Amino acid sequence: MLEQIGVKKALATLGVHRSTIARWLAGKAVIPRPSWLLLVLMAEGRLPGMSEDWRDFRFDGDTLCQIGTRIHYTAREIAGWPYQLEHSRALARRVVALEKEKAHLLKVGYFEAANDALIAV
Repeated sequence: MLEQIGVKKALATLGVHRSTIARWLAGKAVIPRPSWLLLVLMAEGRLPGMSEDWRDFRFDGDTLCQIGTRIHYTAREIAGWPYQLEHSRALARRVVALEKEKAHLLKVGYFEAANDALIAV
């Protein structure tokens, strides 16, 4: 795992001495769980304990990326999803209302526009 990250980056991120990492690699000391979890995050780009549903995603810097695609999301985009969902629901409700109005106008047979009376004069 350290080969993927690089020893220098691990030293800087974990704040440990290089002899500590040497002891970990030699098996002379147990890697503390918080350090291990951070190494997993850095190496695999995923949070420990994530379900299999998240296997195709990884963190790349400050974005969440879907592996094998060009799809990536920032925190700001993810935070905006509820608003986009509500906007699409409002648009769907507006379409239903307009379709009802159209059906009513076709049933009544009223096809004139508001300014047709001015043109006929």
